[in-house]
Amino acid sequence: MDETKVAATMPVELIQEIGSNLDTPGQLLRFASICKRNLAAIGPKQIFQIDAVYQRELDHRLRSNRNLQLDPWSERRGNLVRYPKPSILWAIETNKDVETIKKCIDIYLHEEFPRGLEGIWYTSYPPPMCRAAERGRLDVVQALFQSGVSFRNWYNIKYSWLPWSLLPAFFGQHRPPHISLGSFLSAESGDAFKLACKNGHEDITRFMIRNGLEFRIDDVFFAAKEGCLPTLQILLESLEPDPRQLAAEAVLRVIREYHCARNIEVYKPLLAAAAPIQPPLYPNEPPSFDRVEWLGSLIIELINNLYAYRREEEKDWQDERKVPRYKFKLTQDYDETMYLFNLFVQLDEFNSPGSATKVARAAAQVDTALEIIQALVEQYPLSIGKLKRVRQTVLDELLLISVSCGSKDIVQYLHSFGCSFSSYHLEEAIMVDKSKMVDLILSSGIPVTSTIKGAEYETPLHFALNRWKYASAFRLIDRGANLDDVPEQLKDLLLLRFHHHEREKLKSWRVGGVVMDRKIFLKRDESPGYTNLYCEQLHVMYSLILGKSYAEEATKRFGKLINTDMNSRTGRLVGLADPDKWTLLASPAGAKIDHGVGYGWVINNAVLTSSEFRGPAYDFRPPIH
Repeated sequence: MDETKVAATMPVELIQEIGSNLDTPGQLLRFASICKRNLAAIGPKQIFQIDAVYQRELDHRLRSNRNLQLDPWSERRGNLVRYPKPSILWAIETNKDVETIKKCIDIYLHEEFPRGLEGIWYTSYPPPMCRAAERGRLDVVQALFQSGVSFRNWYNIKYSWLPWSLLPAFFGQHRPPHISLGSFLSAESGDAFKLACKNGHEDITRFMIRNGLEFRIDDVFFAAKEGCLPTLQILLESLEPDPRQLAAEAVLRVIREYHCARNIEVYKPLLAAAAPIQPPLYPNEPPSFDRVEWLGSLIIELINNLYAYRREEEKDWQDERKVPRYKFKLTQDYDETMYLFNLFVQLDEFNSPGSATKVARAAAQVDTALEIIQALVEQYPLSIGKLKRVRQTVLDELLLISVSCGSKDIVQYLHSFGCSFSSYHLEEAIMVDKSKMVDLILSSGIPVTSTIKGAEYETPLHFALNRWKYASAFRLIDRGANLDDVPEQLKDLLLLRFHHHEREKLKSWRVGGVVMDRKIFLKRDESPGYTNLYCEQLHVMYSLILGKSYAEEATKRFGKLINTDMNSRTGRLVGLADPDKWTLLASPAGAKIDHGVGYGWVINNAVLTSSEFRGPAYDFRPPIH
């Protein structure tokens, strides 16, 4: 017979009697769900009452005898025993109205199982206060609080949270006892305040603070970590000046070490709270917490990230999947960097001479940080040096860093601000192979015949050809560099380079009909990669230096090209018809293995190591000019 039809004909009294004799809330819920008439007859109060009795007896039996066999109504899934969920948690999770939940609270509190409201049950379910805070049920949190339930869980055990490197600073004799005792981190899963912070329910955190939440330093840490700015401000304002300073200092140290802040806006109130209350006793005594050093190191780290993303973007410029990701990270880190820099210049300690020298050195690495360089040089010159002589020394250092890192915009800005170039700057510009920068340096008056001291080839053009920086070589040739005095061993290296790397590329672009004229180097092409103009200029350069028949000469001397790999065991170049015979053909003086510099070839004393020959990917194509 259909259970629904039978239940529909039962008297209400009989339905209630049957419900009162069921053992578990699960059985009662299943019985009540047979039809609407059963659910109306039983009601939530009876369900909550049976559940409270069941949870109390289950807790008592499991605590008194841990080896007790499974209850017949418990579920077993493999080796895992799962006891029925308390009905108060079920009501919170299913968004029952607060009046229904209050009935459950009254039954647990006054009739059956008050320990359950504190979460003191043997099964691994969270306390009702924690579940309500996690789900954002402010009305339930208020109802539980009015019933005497605490915000902290009963098993909320404290354990050490500061890293060992910071312990001496926080447990020394100069620290107040309440700070030492409070410098512990409580378990997140058993703390309703931390769960509310983690899930962004700031209405609940404010309610807890206003109603006497016991303060701990880790409350400030969790509020800062999860980005709860209003909650963080309320916590800091509720502290006395001395505990507030020490708490902010502790949180800033930990956030900096573990990079765990989700919202950088929390740094502003923390830095304001960490301001020194009293000046040091001695003039040269360092502060207990250096806000300039802390924030400056964070800005430098973000600028280094910008530099790394820019280099990766230049390497993977052809990968359509990676470039958008790099651009997104560049934009995100740039916004964070500028926000922190604006905080940096607002600090009182920023006005001291030389406070931003390290930040300026880092910013000179990447054009994205040009705005920081401009602000420090024009608006805050004292931050990079008190005396004009000192500031000029710093500016010259920034110019060298920006040239070495290929920051064209910053180089141009510093040059317009009065910094001058030298042959050493030309050498660094050739090394990064930035044609615009080479043009700028040559236009400033540095001659193409200047001497690069300490290099194997002291002429800038020879230096560029030896390093295979062809974009820079084109600019030097355009400026009148002499092509007739290229040494023979350098020609050998160029011929080998063409044979192993450029032969197929030039053949694919069909550059054989190009007119051999230096005027082709007047043209500029800012597109990255082996473009048509780049290959034409490369072909003309090879022809003017090596002769028009350089391709046939390379085939004659090095044989048929098989592949361009490097033998990982010996470091020899694979792709020659006979590597040993090639060493004899490389130059009249022959060639030999030089084990003193690692695996590689020596052609007439010109060492060609495997790393120089192959190099990173961006060394074998024109960079972004």
